[in-house]
Amino acid sequence: MHKRAFRIFLLGLLFTGRCLAVYLGMDRAALVQELGPPVSRAAMGAHEILLYPNDVRIELQDGKVVDVEGMSYRTKPPAISPVQNAPATVAETPKVETPAPGEVDTATQAEAPATENERAKMEDAVMQMEKTHDEPQETPSQGKVAMKLLVEFFLRWVVMVFALKLTCIFWGVTVEWPGLMLAALADAVTRMTLHLAAIYFLHLPSFFFVENGVAAVVLVIVLMKVSINRGVKQAVQLTLTSKTFALVVWAVVITVMLRSSYG
Repeated sequence: MHKRAFRIFLLGLLFTGRCLAVYLGMDRAALVQELGPPVSRAAMGAHEILLYPNDVRIELQDGKVVDVEGMSYRTKPPAISPVQNAPATVAETPKVETPAPGEVDTATQAEAPATENERAKMEDAVMQMEKTHDEPQETPSQGKVAMKLLVEFFLRWVVMVFALKLTCIFWGVTVEWPGLMLAALADAVTRMTLHLAAIYFLHLPSFFFVENGVAAVVLVIVLMKVSINRGVKQAVQLTLTSKTFALVVWAVVITVMLRSSYG
């Protein structure tokens, strides 16, 4: 217990010594070198506010300290130490001038002509910085997540139906609409199931190659059932072509969405 109190006492002495090294008119670089980087800052033009732990607040104008709150400070820079080559003499302890409560340096007022509007904006910025870490992040509800997944599944299915129809036209193969919709549905269900498994069980953002590989095998099997030829070669040909067309369709959809959002 005594050791802990002694350590706290030593830290207090060290912090007090660093506080007294801060003075009005001090450069920003010297201030940061003395106290370290601030926990947060706000700047507007030549006016800047630095926040330090224990509610310490330091205002700067044109890179110079003009106001200090929450700690002791000097109103004048410390005295220059004697030259090393000079004869050794008893060093005089620099006199620390602590401003009385309510006392304001006239020169400091002249060097800090911040308008009321700028100060108000700076205060708002500081308050926003202080509240940033306290505000809880909004998490989407289960209803929104379910709706998003449903929309994503529907888009996958529609794009695959369109890609399969383009593939049949390209190769001159006849497949009825119910068969195309069933094949696209099997592809969409397989890809969506693997996608959700990657997110919720493996904690991965995507399982792209595995999704498409397994979905391609399923699509080949379904196309063999719904096409007139029922051949493996034709089913593989339709699957590979439809996958290529699906990538092209997705690229067009994404391009249109980006243009609409930035337009």
